[in-house]
Amino acid sequence: MKKAASKKAGARTIRVDVTWEDIARGKKGEATSCPIARALDRAGVAGAEVGGFEVDFTDPWGESAKMPKRASAFVEAFDDDRTSVRPFSFSLRLPKGVKVKQSRGAR
Repeated sequence: MKKAASKKAGARTIRVDVTWEDIARGKKGEATSCPIARALDRAGVAGAEVGGFEVDFTDPWGESAKMPKRASAFVEAFDDDRTSVRPFSFSLRLPKGVKVKQSRGAR
């Protein structure tokens, strides 16, 4: 069973910035290469798999974080019709143990 991120010690919150480039290069229905996954990678979170309501992590395996409603709505809109979405930012609470490498900046 997956463990969702909570307010326990060790969890941290990051800002995720989805850009026009993420939208243009993101792939519909692809958990590891959609715009939010690209933005997470750029923010230093590798191995993120984005679903409709949460992000699953492969390092450590089995951890997940619930996305805010705004991010979930973005996933649905992007997968439905890419032209209806715009860049946005949101905060994501990462579970303890999910590593964040130095930010890669824009790609």
